[in-house]
Amino acid sequence: MHSARLDGKVLAFFAFSIALLLFSIPAFAVTNEDVLTIMTGAGRTGASATGTVTLPWNFDNVPQLRNQTYEQIIEISKAEHLDENRTFISNIYEQVKALDDTWSKEIPPSNYVIVTFKQNLTSDKDITLYPRVTSGNPRIEVYEVNGTNLIAEFTSLNSNEYNKVYLTNLVGEQDTFDLRVLEGSIEIDHIIDPVSPSLPWWAESGTTTMTGATTSVDLSQSVNTSKAFIILSRRASSTYDDPDKSGIYAEWVNSTRFNLRQYSATAGAIIVWHVIEGNYIYVQNGTQTYTSTQTSFNIPINSVNVSRTVAFMTFGSCDAATVADTNQIFWTGNVTSSTNLYIKRDDSGVCDGTVAYFVVEFNDGSTIQQGEIANVGASATPSYAVVTSINMSNTWFYFSQASDNTAVGLDDTGVIAQHYNTTAFKVSRNVAGGVTRAHWYAISTPDAYVQYNCYQGMTNNNVTITEVVLNRSFALISFNNSGTGTIYGNSMGTAILTNSTNVYLRREGTGNVECAQWQAVQLPVVAAAVSWNETTATAANMYGGQNKTREAKVTSNNAQNTNIAVTEQSGNGTSITTPNATSIGTLAAGETYDVSFYCEPTISQAPGIYETVYKVASTEDTTGDTFTLKCNVLPSNLTYNETSPISTAEATQGTTVYREINIWSNGTNNQTNITDAVAGAGNGSAFITKNATNLGNLINASTVDVKFTCAPPLEQALGVYEYNVSINSTQNRTAVNLTVKCRVTASQDITISMVVSTVSFENMLLGVANGTSDDVPSPFVIVNDGNTNVNITIEATDLFTLSGFGNPVSNYMWNSTANESGSLQNNVVGENLFGYANMPASASPTKCIGELKSVDSADSATINVNITVPNPESPGNKSSTVTFVASAS
Repeated sequence: MHSARLDGKVLAFFAFSIALLLFSIPAFAVTNEDVLTIMTGAGRTGASATGTVTLPWNFDNVPQLRNQTYEQIIEISKAEHLDENRTFISNIYEQVKALDDTWSKEIPPSNYVIVTFKQNLTSDKDITLYPRVTSGNPRIEVYEVNGTNLIAEFTSLNSNEYNKVYLTNLVGEQDTFDLRVLEGSIEIDHIIDPVSPSLPWWAESGTTTMTGATTSVDLSQSVNTSKAFIILSRRASSTYDDPDKSGIYAEWVNSTRFNLRQYSATAGAIIVWHVIEGNYIYVQNGTQTYTSTQTSFNIPINSVNVSRTVAFMTFGSCDAATVADTNQIFWTGNVTSSTNLYIKRDDSGVCDGTVAYFVVEFNDGSTIQQGEIANVGASATPSYAVVTSINMSNTWFYFSQASDNTAVGLDDTGVIAQHYNTTAFKVSRNVAGGVTRAHWYAISTPDAYVQYNCYQGMTNNNVTITEVVLNRSFALISFNNSGTGTIYGNSMGTAILTNSTNVYLRREGTGNVECAQWQAVQLPVVAAAVSWNETTATAANMYGGQNKTREAKVTSNNAQNTNIAVTEQSGNGTSITTPNATSIGTLAAGETYDVSFYCEPTISQAPGIYETVYKVASTEDTTGDTFTLKCNVLPSNLTYNETSPISTAEATQGTTVYREINIWSNGTNNQTNITDAVAGAGNGSAFITKNATNLGNLINASTVDVKFTCAPPLEQALGVYEYNVSINSTQNRTAVNLTVKCRVTASQDITISMVVSTVSFENMLLGVANGTSDDVPSPFVIVNDGNTNVNITIEATDLFTLSGFGNPVSNYMWNSTANESGSLQNNVVGENLFGYANMPASASPTKCIGELKSVDSADSATINVNITVPNPESPGNKSSTVTFVASAS
């Protein structure tokens, strides 16, 4: 047998039959924990500061800003026209920053507009532009800057109006985007991320008859699909109540359309749908495809607050046309952790299909209570969903259900949920045959208005309700049935608000007695309010005669506010502070306004802190909100902005650090100088320096910055050094003294090397052990070449390929010993520091050497390796990488 000797590797051979296997363990030394030095051969290599290990960081893909209460207009800060190769053509910011009938030059096909917003956008934001088409039928693709992954697309453009697209596929957050124009040319007047609609909730409902396997539904206005969910109810005659025709789910196509999908191409089933969009909810939606034997799935989701989250489920589709298989289309949804949705059905074996889900996190102040009923009771012995005390008039109830194959009749599978009292909902079915399970949610929404009742014998009925606002209201329905058969057309029902005072209930089959438990839910309008973005703020320090500005932001929360005004209330600073605006006017929901406050003390103003309270209020919010502005007036004369002595950062021998101070002139100061102090420049004046001596003429209320540099040479003794300076002028002859201090510290050198960096084993047999403790082969030997004691860790990649023998495993072990008494922590010559231990896996380092000294080359450590070849390890070359990392102990 023959093998090549590889520098920087441990070579080991074992053989059985006629196979040859090579194990190689390259040795790495990592110093300073972030600088990588690869050891090769037996030479000594010091740590190098030129190589850097790039660490992989894992970021949660969690949508940013989704818990913001109010949205704002986000303007752009930059816009450029690029050609098809992304080469700069022109700056178009001035033309597209506002809607002012100032248009950009024509953007031809395949050209780009690169646009930067004033803050990062996330997947719940949009890009809105105001174009006019000059040729063709243009569309626009949206990419991250210099990216190739499509984030969003304007599939068509309407001239002379705003066109919007949500950044649904954006991962994380980004402020700059590439807009690629295709299939036509355009000019652009305005690009923006506009304010959200005034209403915190918006709802739209409709009735759709399925026309085939896929039926599209178009909404009356665009929604943000990360803030909108869909609820379905269904009805069908006995001709269309088979699961392949009535197992229907919904999935978004874009912001104005969703598809209703069933397995069969047969038209006939009827769906009542409700789309609910909220400014203060976060929605994750998707579909899950399943085979006939699959009954449950754990679906990863972005992190949510489980206590505020509801899983809304659609029906599942089914490729079977037998009503007896209907139970297989019912799925329950349960958010079991912040990042997991668990869905489950209780009957299977026939239906292949797809089910849709909408995971909704309510950040609007709603309180969510949830639970599961393992087997819903009969009408005579109902089950109860027990809750902490609720307000029944603002709490709505939603549940998803699943039945097993022993629940064979309509009376077994029809479940109703009824408001019972303030601590319970009654959940029941006509009889309790078989097992029917329900996962429920009680959703208490502040200021919502919930009406509910049971309509006994529902067929085709109108129910009068107290008036609601339709565009923020929707209806829910659940029902039981007295029938023992499987004509599901008798047990399907829908509920929809046909006008502001009517709930329309309907089923297509009229056999058996059915109770329809309906709910009419009106979601609230949050009261208008205005507020400051902070309660207290301090303008920059100033001297008499100086003018400083401090901005504060006014926000119109929740709804439009009119006649917004800023008024001065009280404080000792009313004579020196003023706002740049007192009448703001009207702000839409989420819109903001920046108010600049000026602090203008007179030259003779007494030193001190001056405060003024300002109130912002509106017609809708007369109470308003208050904000305190503070102005700090400093004592007069030439002075520093810091108190002597000041200190620079610690300076390591041979390095340079800086410290900058500000000198203020209150009054006219001619021929101003900063010089070494008359009493002595100090012991650090040789290497602590200033960047200016003659400051010239300083007018009243002017400032000048002076930078001090501390640059000790490599041989500088350790300690604290001082440099003393004075400042004076023709008018200010009394010197103002300042001491600058700099602490000089030793340069820490963390370097390790390997005297022996290659360990070579001879051929090895299965089940046979061999190690380096007898110096055949030689073990690793590590030396501390730096100037400080170090701790060293060890980790390695797997040596064996046999399943179950990955690191750590007893077939691959290590131990450490000192080569000189006292060179290691609590160690003497020949003593095993930790005993033999399993070799740790990569990314799971274990300390192997403690406080390795750096006195001389005898202060070294040995790392022994012991290998036992597992049976039946396959023959062939094997390799494992061992990494040693040194850090100061």
